[in-house]
Order: sequence, then C-alpha cells, then structure tokens
Amino acid sequence: MGRIALNDLINEKWNPKPGDEFYYGKYGKLFEDPDWIVLDCKGDSVLAMTEEVIQWLPYDENNHGEWLNSSLRKWLNEEYCKSIFNENDPRIIKNEDNDYISLMDYDTAGKYYEILSAKRASAISDIMFDETIEWGEYDTVNLPYWLKSVDDDHICYVDEYGDNEERYLKDPDDDNGMRFNLPLGVRPIVWFKIK
Repeated sequence: MGRIALNDLINEKWNPKPGDEFYYGKYGKLFEDPDWIVLDCKGDSVLAMTEEVIQWLPYDENNHGEWLNSSLRKWLNEEYCKSIFNENDPRIIKNEDNDYISLMDYDTAGKYYEILSAKRASAISDIMFDETIEWGEYDTVNLPYWLKSVDDDHICYVDEYGDNEERYLKDPDDDNGMRFNLPLGVRPIVWFKIK
C-alpha cells in the first residue's frame, strides 16, 4: 500500500497503533505532505512525529536552553504551524505547554526509542539495498535532531546514530562544541484528533 492521508485513515475507521504512518499538512517545496509516525495513542488522539528532519535550525538564537522562551518553539508554533496546517485546524490539539507543535523531551524520546529505532533501521536498510542511491547521497535518517531541553545547562538531542544525548554544558572536561545557537535537525511532534 502506498502513502495514505490521515483523513483517509479516519474515514476508514482507523484503529491506530504505534509505528503506523500517515501524511498530513503542507510544508514548503521539499516536504509538501510530511509523513508522520504514530508514537502513542490515547482515546481519540494520536501523538505523531515527522518521519524525517523537516528543517535545520538553532534551538535558540540567543543560546538559551529554556524551551518556553526558545526561538525554535516560537518558529514551530508560528511560522511552521501556519505554513503546514490550516488556521483553526480541528485535527491538531494543544499540549501541556499550550503549543500545537513541540519537540520530544529526553524522557519521551527514551519511551519511544524502540519505535523510532525500528523506523530508522528500516530507512537505512532501504537506502543500503537501493542500487540507484549511493551511500551518503540520501542519508536523511542519520541527521541529529533537537530534543526539548529544560534549562541553559543541559542540551538534549538525538545524535546521528539514533541515541538520545544529554550534555551538561558547564562541564570543563566536555568540550563537544554543542551550543543552543548551532543548527540541528527539527522533527516536530503533534497530537492529532482522530475521532
């Protein structure tokens, strides 16, 4: 079966489960219909994450780690939200931060590690066995991406190997070069209403 739209799944009385995929929304020329992976199902809604990195941005242009005041949170819930979803879209639900779009935090990423690892392994396998693609030419599955950080001292992200990382920035022995104002991949999460 090919790609399927969220609204088509809903019309077919979809019984979602983690790992299911669908496309929904519009975003730019590269990702006209972003693919989403279901991470969790609760009642009449599903938590989904984009299957690929959709943008490359700093977490915060002013190099701060607090999510509520970050430039990435503002970009996701203003520019990105307006470009991908229709205004007053009944399918998206605000989360605990009063956002429509967010990032996973470190603990949430750990909770869904198995689902995301399976998708990543499948994507790598597809690339490795596609003789028309040279390794590295289409390597979007190995891009590191941001996780929600809690303060200015800890930076959280998923590295190029799919492992969750948390770095304490004030550790004098750990000069890994990570800063909040450096660009990393962005893979948003959204709660979608499905009934």
